Amino acid sequence: MERIRGMEREEVERLLASLEDYELAIPDELVGYYLMRAGFKCDDIRVQRLVALAAQKFLADIGNDAVTHCKLRQQNAPGKSKGAPKETRNVLTADDLEKALREYGVSLKKPPYYADTVAPVATATARAADAPGKPTASSGGAAAGSGATGKGKPGSADASGGPKGSGDGAGRKT
Repeated sequence: MERIRGMEREEVERLLASLEDYELAIPDELVGYYLMRAGFKCDDIRVQRLVALAAQKFLADIGNDAVTHCKLRQQNAPGKSKGAPKETRNVLTADDLEKALREYGVSLKKPPYYADTVAPVATATARAADAPGKPTASSGGAAAGSGATGKGKPGSADASGGPKGSGDGAGRKT
């Protein structure tokens, strides 16, 4: 019998035949599209499904490793009581996925605008009070330290921060 990389020819034929009826998680059209973009042209659906099976296994391995990293991180989290183990929900983060991908040689970088945690939302008043030089409701509409009184004296700036007459005192242009 002829061997093909550790498998008997008959085993390879049975595997390829079983792929004709097997429905994979990755659609044939998607696999065909990316194979075509990579320059691989093959009309045999069994070959496309074999590639899809390999991709599905790769993704499943990465997912399992990421869940393992998540469980380890949550077990080692500070503040966990030593009493009876409670059932907790696993929260998979981008860091868990990054560690799992790194094991397979894939580099993952977060974009600069990525937020992994939810920050409390500050109120508009608190944000306005924190901003230097911005008018607030408590300052009567005049910017702190700007010398502007908002009374329309000649040569003074109004509450909009522009030259006299450029606004109506509420920040709107007239």
